[in-house]
Amino acid sequence: MDTRTGHTAGMLDRDQRTAKIHTFDRHVVPVKEHEDPQTVLTRQNETVSQRVPGRTSPHSSCKTRKSNNFWKSLSRLKQALIVSAYLTLLTFPIAQSAPTIRKPMSSREKSDPKWLNPCGMGSLNGAAPEHRMPDSKLIEQIASIAQIAESKAKTFQIDFADKLFNMKVGQLHTYYADKDYAWLPMEEIPKKLNEQVPQDHLQSLEFKQTLLKVYVYLQKIAVGMEQVVWDEEDRNGEFKSSFAATEDFLHNVLCEIHTAIIENDLTVEETVTRDLMGEEYRNMDDTNKNVRNWIIYRDYLNMLEYIVQVFNHFKANSSK
Repeated sequence: MDTRTGHTAGMLDRDQRTAKIHTFDRHVVPVKEHEDPQTVLTRQNETVSQRVPGRTSPHSSCKTRKSNNFWKSLSRLKQALIVSAYLTLLTFPIAQSAPTIRKPMSSREKSDPKWLNPCGMGSLNGAAPEHRMPDSKLIEQIASIAQIAESKAKTFQIDFADKLFNMKVGQLHTYYADKDYAWLPMEEIPKKLNEQVPQDHLQSLEFKQTLLKVYVYLQKIAVGMEQVVWDEEDRNGEFKSSFAATEDFLHNVLCEIHTAIIENDLTVEETVTRDLMGEEYRNMDDTNKNVRNWIIYRDYLNMLEYIVQVFNHFKANSSK
C-alpha cells in the first residue's frame, strides 16, 4: 500500500468509529464497511464532478455569500442615506429660515401698543372749548419734556457705545452713519444726529400739521423701541432697565404731543402698528441686535433733537 492509500485508510478507519458517512461540499458520500479506500476516493471525486447544475464550489459559494452580504449592506446604507437626506430637507430649511418665521404671538404681542394711547386716556375726544389749553402752553410743555428725554438719552448713549461696542459715541455714530432702516422716519426730517435743523425748514413749519407729523414719527420709533425692550428683557441684558426707562420717556413725549392733538381737536390719519417692523429686524443674533438697537436709539435721539429745536422755534415765535 502506498503512502496516499495508507493515509486515506487511516482517515476512514478513524471516521468509521464515529460515523459511516463522509461529507464534502455538502454532498453525502456513504462509506461501505471494508470498502477499498481507493474506491472511496474515486467515488468522492465523481460526486464532486457531478454536482447539481448551478451549484458552485466551496470557494465560489463563499465568494457569492460575501458578495450578497456586500450588496445587502450597500442597500441598507443607501436606504439610511436617503432617510437621512429626507430628514435634513425637513429640518434644515427651518433652522435657516427661523429668523423670518412668525412665532406664535405672546400675550405682550397681543396687547394694545402703548403708542396708540400714550396717556392712557379713557376717551380720545377733544377738549371742551372752554377748557382748551393755549397753544403757547402746549408748545412749552412739549419742548420741556422732549428736552428732558433728550438729556437722558445723551447720557445713556455714552455707556451704550462704550460697553457694547468699545467705542466713543462719535466713533460709533460715524461707523454706522450710512446705515438706516426704511421703516424708520429719518428720511422725513432734514437733519442727522447732532446737526441743526435748517432755518428755512423751521420757517416752513405750521404748528398743527407739525403736531400730527412728529406724533406719527415718534410712534414709528416706538415700534422699534418696544422690541428693543422686549429683547433686553428676554436675554436679561445689561441695559434692560435703561432701555425700559428710555421707552417711558418716549411715551411721555408722545403723551404731551397727543394732548396737544386732542386740545386742537385734530385727527391722526395714520395708524402705526407692530407690522411696521418686519420679522427680519426682530429675530436676530445678539451681535446684530446690538447694531439694530443703536440704529433705533440713534434715530430716537435725533428725533428728540428735531422736536426740541422745532418747538423751541414755535415757542420763540409764539411770544411775538
